[in-house]
Amino acid sequence: MKHYVSGEFFEDRSFPLFVGNVKQQSYMEPHDHDFIEIALVSRGTAVHCVYEKDRRLSYGLVLGDVYSILPGEVHGYLHGRDFSLYTITFLPEVVESEVQELQKLHSWHTLLSKNNGGIRRKLHLSGENRVDAENALKRVHHEMTLKREGWRFYAKLALLEALILISRAENTEWKVSENPRDTGVLYTISLMEADPSAGWHLDSLAESAGMSVSSYTRKFREQTGLSPLNYLTGLRIEKASFLLGESDLSIAEIAFRCGLCDANYMTKLFRLRLGITPDKYRRKLRL
Repeated sequence: MKHYVSGEFFEDRSFPLFVGNVKQQSYMEPHDHDFIEIALVSRGTAVHCVYEKDRRLSYGLVLGDVYSILPGEVHGYLHGRDFSLYTITFLPEVVESEVQELQKLHSWHTLLSKNNGGIRRKLHLSGENRVDAENALKRVHHEMTLKREGWRFYAKLALLEALILISRAENTEWKVSENPRDTGVLYTISLMEADPSAGWHLDSLAESAGMSVSSYTRKFREQTGLSPLNYLTGLRIEKASFLLGESDLSIAEIAFRCGLCDANYMTKLFRLRLGITPDKYRRKLRL
């Protein structure tokens, strides 16, 4: 089994921090390390396996999930599909002076406390919160790559911003799963992520997962906390949010491209989900 040691892992031992967007293989063998790792799923799906004594605990991972691997914890991945992670690896000394404030964040305890009774506690970021957290992590990586004047201070500020954004995520306890059929749910999630605007139907998704509609709906909710339709709607809103900020397309055209029927329906969803109209959301992004 591979064991990663901080003395060999961090390029700058005076500032033991690494942040990067890493594409994972479909399988990663069990390993451990002596530093903390916090991971944010940036693309795709996989099954995360944590090995405790004589048992293996397996958990599905989807876009926006945030979880931790603590020092000495043996873990690996199975069934990865186009799977990428933002990884934050560090030693506690990096945030030593901010620990008292960080401990006030619920995410700090969720991610850095030992799990209890086989329950793997995770957070889930969606939509704008996930994009904001990713942008903060990109700034950390940028500063650590260029190493311009004041880079350590700026990288640390961006890291703290990302940790605060993560603290606003939903705290979810997902069920342990050893059933290989559950990977069918993850497969359909990867299909929806690849093209959220497609005309997905519950029966075809269940068929792709190799399950009945009732079993698929139940397993999907166990994996994500949402129904397939609600999850798909979230992906469509996320795509629409991106187009509002990055294009000059009309609301009607964006709604069509994202599978949201028309401008009126898209506006209704934005009000329900984000508490703001698409027009106001676009103006907010461009301030």
